[in-house]
Amino acid sequence: QTKAVQLLPEGHMEMPNILNNLGISFYRRFIETGDSIDLAEAISSYENSVRLTPEDHAAMPTRLNNLGISLQRRFEQTKNYDDLTEAISLIQRSVKLAPEGHPELPTQYNNLGFAYRSSFSRRSNLADLAEGISSIQKAIQIAPGQYQNMSIFLSNLAVSLQMRFDHTGDLDDSSQAISSLKEAVRLTPNGHPDMIGRLTNLGLFFEHRFEETTDFDDINTAISTFRDAATNYAGSPADRYQAAKKWVETSELFDESQSLEAYRTLIPLISQVAGLGQTVQKRYSTLPDMSHMSTSAAAAAFKEGRYELALEWLEESRCLVWRQLNNLRTPLDTLRDHDPAVYADVFRVSRLLDSAGSRSEVTNYTPDTISIEQKVSIQDQTLNHLKLAQNWDQLLLRVREIPGYEDFLKPVPYSTIVQGLPDSGFIVVINVHRERTDALVLRSGTSEPIHIPLEEFSYEKAFHLRNALKAYLGRLGCRMRGPEFDSILRGMRPARNDPSSLKEVLKQLWMFVAKPILNAIGISVGNLNSSTPVSDKQRIWWCTTGPLAFLPIHAAGIYEDAEHVTLPDLVISSYTPTITTLTGRAKDAHPLDEKTSGILMVSQPRTPGLSPIPGTTEEVQGLEELLKHYDHRHIRLDDAQGNVQQVLENLDTYSCVHLAYHAIQSTGNPLSSGFYLYDGQLRLSEIIQKNMAGADLAFLSACQTSAGDEKLSEEAVHLAAGMLAAGYRGVIATMWSIQDRYGPEVAEYFYEHILDKNSGKIRGESAAEL
Repeated sequence: QTKAVQLLPEGHMEMPNILNNLGISFYRRFIETGDSIDLAEAISSYENSVRLTPEDHAAMPTRLNNLGISLQRRFEQTKNYDDLTEAISLIQRSVKLAPEGHPELPTQYNNLGFAYRSSFSRRSNLADLAEGISSIQKAIQIAPGQYQNMSIFLSNLAVSLQMRFDHTGDLDDSSQAISSLKEAVRLTPNGHPDMIGRLTNLGLFFEHRFEETTDFDDINTAISTFRDAATNYAGSPADRYQAAKKWVETSELFDESQSLEAYRTLIPLISQVAGLGQTVQKRYSTLPDMSHMSTSAAAAAFKEGRYELALEWLEESRCLVWRQLNNLRTPLDTLRDHDPAVYADVFRVSRLLDSAGSRSEVTNYTPDTISIEQKVSIQDQTLNHLKLAQNWDQLLLRVREIPGYEDFLKPVPYSTIVQGLPDSGFIVVINVHRERTDALVLRSGTSEPIHIPLEEFSYEKAFHLRNALKAYLGRLGCRMRGPEFDSILRGMRPARNDPSSLKEVLKQLWMFVAKPILNAIGISVGNLNSSTPVSDKQRIWWCTTGPLAFLPIHAAGIYEDAEHVTLPDLVISSYTPTITTLTGRAKDAHPLDEKTSGILMVSQPRTPGLSPIPGTTEEVQGLEELLKHYDHRHIRLDDAQGNVQQVLENLDTYSCVHLAYHAIQSTGNPLSSGFYLYDGQLRLSEIIQKNMAGADLAFLSACQTSAGDEKLSEEAVHLAAGMLAAGYRGVIATMWSIQDRYGPEVAEYFYEHILDKNSGKIRGESAAEL
């Protein structure tokens, strides 16, 4: 239809009708996807249709109504009251122009009532709400028997009456609201997508009346109604998620026996709401409102002693986007042997979905600023992306019909997780929730996890420590690598008892987190110290959640001389975003190709437009001398040599990378995070798209490369996790910036340790020993 508008000559008599139909198409897709671009296009199409339609034309009331409801929807998104004022005016005109008996007049009255209700939401003027209720009652009154939209009218009337009850406390309004909505539910066919929303609203109505009357029949009815809505498979995942969330909330307060069942329904919906049919950028914008549910579900499972279930839920619902990307890159060699045709389809669709998800969302979009060709391109991209996601779901079902592939890319059960644990060491998962904090310790060869309740470490304490550390680092200027901060750092002398000092943060992490865990797993503080050989120390992989994900648990300890005891003296610490990230690396481990074994070094001491970091030159010089001494294959790219094209070309040919330059982390679109090279930014999306099978170790000598987004604490939104997603087996990264002059020291010590003195090869597995 967009192309039809382009092809029709100006002034063609069918143009207003085609524009109106085009608006309908855009509006319907907006309702399905919530994409503001579709709404903008709908409004633009409707406006042009109304402009070209004579006032006395029979279709004018319908077209005015269409434009009005679209503007009302935009008001809900932008809260621009001018849109709502115009919407009410347009729908009033449509009602006035429609003759008595017009088939769409009841719908227009209903939409007018909807718009007035929106006005009440903004201005809290009961007169608006009364006008809205009167308009919807008029729609119900004049609608003929068996009118197809009657359930919509009754539902809207119920919501308006409930809003008046919430404002005035008049129980008559509540009773009428419940009665109207019950009738709307009765008239809604089984399998209709609106059923979930109506059931959820009905549950809310009973919940609100319970708050007024404390009648437990009402809250019990609310819980059962939320359950009916959440377990109805006919509607959208987003609607089901909202219903399941209410089921969780009310059951935890009033019927804990249902909590785990409610969470069992909710957790899988997170990956559907933030699904593969959206760009990565869109998924990350959706997740902040949902990601905390993973730790809530785990806390509920811990409370009931269901430790394996807690771990399964954390694995299924955390680091969701990275897991989705990883699923699209799953090795398919064995599938090719079983069914070449299915393999070919899975390979093709996964690559296309990978590419579609990496595209950028259109921002600052207005219909008048782009051409018809661009509009068609945007529409085609969106539709193709949705179709690819649907094809992917169908392909997964086909694959799971193949013997031996029944669990292909399904959430990993606990029994499978523990099969892939490292041969030695411990994996410690710490769930930090507002109600409780629990640690779960896994070890190869033991089927039962060790549960350690951390009763003295609360969410509030973790939150306070995170903020204290953030403020401390801010005062020191540890925000980016560069020499200009050295004088500040040298002059800074934190007070000994300052609760926001780094020492105090590390002390509390030791006392309330690290020490109780070490005690529980039998690592004795008295038997180890800083002089203990690395070979005598146990390995711990930390998997942390909530505010603790932003704290340096690996450095926990008491750094005062009299009481000196630190975690680095006792164990070798590493981090993993999820357990399956770690076990997946072990499962897919294979000998590195001798042809690509080596290290790519890139330094940018003077990136145009950014502060100089001269220490990077000394850093790579020292590393190069060391590599030459051991005759280790390498290449060095400095300044202009280190451009985007050269680095991308060499990533494939070297198993390890050492990147010494400025970096940027984009929390709004993590795949746009990356590294500043001489001629521009090397984005993480470009690295990930290479899908490097031979990648081994990445050393990110830049600022805050493992510091994530506080709003997405369960998603590991940082460059280090991104490099893991790109295929690197291990990543060395920083939680905050260091003085530029320390970079060469750290790098030299690191590589001296991991370079094999006999073969001269890099031992990536030794990186954690530092």
